[in-house]
Amino acid sequence: MLQDWGKYLADAAMATTILDRLQHRCAMLEVVGKSYLLKAGAARIVITPESSSFDPSCLEPIDWP
Repeated sequence: MLQDWGKYLADAAMATTILDRLQHRCAMLEVVGKSYLLKAGAARIVITPESSSFDPSCLEPIDWP
């Protein structure tokens, strides 16, 4: 993930400098597993038939003259 900062900032030298300052005297933790934040977000956007605005009648064939 750290190697992608150069793409996001469009300047690899600036990204390296920023990361160097952020990582000075810090402990790097690598978290493995599923994200609770993403899980909670996915649960909020689950589409149920009651909450869906999709109208299946739009898929019916049209009778052309």
